[in-house]
Amino acid sequence: MGAAHNNNVLSHLVVATLVVTWIAHETHPSRFLRACLLVQAVTLHGIAMHSPALVQLGHAGFAAAICVGAAILPVPQVWIVRALCILALGTRRKFSGCLFDLVADSRLTRAWHFDVLLCLPLAISCLPR
Repeated sequence: MGAAHNNNVLSHLVVATLVVTWIAHETHPSRFLRACLLVQAVTLHGIAMHSPALVQLGHAGFAAAICVGAAILPVPQVWIVRALCILALGTRRKFSGCLFDLVADSRLTRAWHFDVLLCLPLAISCLPR
């Protein structure tokens, strides 16, 4: 699968996440969800402009949002974090690496231990609220 396919897949996933985040924000507005929307917009802009720096900025924002969201989001919003962790693990396996890195032509998070790091917020998100 080529770079255009990776761009397309990541774009669709970010747009879907943006829509879900927007709906969550509309029902329960928060600064955290607004920040997530901004990060998603930066990622989409980076993909559209073929800017590895903006894509990696979105990547860092995604990682931070997953970690923070796992700890602070209430039910049912925490399900977004759970779904994103599972989706990220699945796409890492299918594409043999992180889509953000593939789009940015980077190898920052190709190692297997980043898979483990995605499991931590998933586990934290499952703790009783």
